[in-house]
Amino acid sequence: VHPNASAGVNQEQAAASADVLQQRRQQLLDMFAAAGPDLVKQLPLLQACLNEAMRLYPAGAPGAPRLVEKPTKVGPYLVPRGVMVFPNLYAIMNYSANWPQPEQFLPERWADAHADKDPATGAARWVAFSLGPKACAGQSLAMLQSKAHLALLLAGYEWSLAPRMGGEAGVAARTYLGVTIKVQDGLWLTATPRY
Repeated sequence: VHPNASAGVNQEQAAASADVLQQRRQQLLDMFAAAGPDLVKQLPLLQACLNEAMRLYPAGAPGAPRLVEKPTKVGPYLVPRGVMVFPNLYAIMNYSANWPQPEQFLPERWADAHADKDPATGAARWVAFSLGPKACAGQSLAMLQSKAHLALLLAGYEWSLAPRMGGEAGVAARTYLGVTIKVQDGLWLTATPRY
């Protein structure tokens, strides 16, 4: 989760008073055990941060190849039948015509329940798991697990970039696109226990 959003997510998860943090940690763990998947539905900022992180850095950035079955118009181009195309999910989700300030981490853009669709056309613009018959079959489970794990990690620890990363600029300079988006030599973080 982006550092600017981490504080807000933490407010959704824990009490602000330092003297109740230890009790709150156990309450959170108990709540997770009792509520299961329903708990993450009560953390809208966590969902917004996850959506925004996946918009900026989609795991399957190049997308799965598709064979054009009939002549198809894509923008001003007519793609003939039999051509293999690769939808660039990274480009779709970081294109300024799809998203204002696409290079910025702005979880507040997800306050609108229909933020995943283009307001003018209704076309999908958040395609982290692709679309159609080749969409990720496990996307619901992946999102549920991601939210649950993030909530637990953020409840127990304060996270920051390790000094060796050189701040956000250092991460950006070492980020590259392969089959997935990667950070050269990995993304190093420092976890500080909250209790």
